[in-house]
Amino acid sequence: DMSDLDIRGPQREQATRKRMADISKEVASAYGMTADALRGPMRTAYFAKARHEAFYLCQQQGFSLEQIGRFFGGRDHTTVMSGISREKALREAENAQ
Repeated sequence: DMSDLDIRGPQREQATRKRMADISKEVASAYGMTADALRGPMRTAYFAKARHEAFYLCQQQGFSLEQIGRFFGGRDHTTVMSGISREKALREAENAQ
């Protein structure tokens, strides 16, 4: 279905948020937390790890660092970048074993 390629403005922003919301729900559920908790201010390792995974998956779907940061509680794009690079390193280490 090509129809969502034409969306502009608010509808497009809504579609973007929905797709990121789906990713955050899936990740949150896998970690046994709510999507709100995942997007919230908690900075413990467990929450950070889950959030980094969500950042990574959102980037894989083509979202910009700014879009991801905005969706996840207004975080700075450099925070998102750092989280993605940690998640990538972790995945590479797991794949190397």
